[in-house]
Amino acid sequence: HLACLAVLFTGTSAVALAVAAVAYVARAFGVTAGFHRLLAHGSFKANRGTQFGLALLGSLATQGGPLWWVSHHRDHHRYS
Repeated sequence: HLACLAVLFTGTSAVALAVAAVAYVARAFGVTAGFHRLLAHGSFKANRGTQFGLALLGSLATQGGPLWWVSHHRDHHRYS
């Protein structure tokens, strides 16, 4: 995380900020739609390719793998 401070010395560009924003939204979508709605709650059905894509996006958010995340989320609902 300290490496992020390098932006104070190197600067940034509009393209870099746009890439960061798109990556953030994609990862957030992977966690909310993929891990939470699809895998943990089964709120909708999707083909295997879409399931894999959403699981990959969620995994890129570095919040644990799909099985770990779903397991802990279901425990959360069990005890809350």
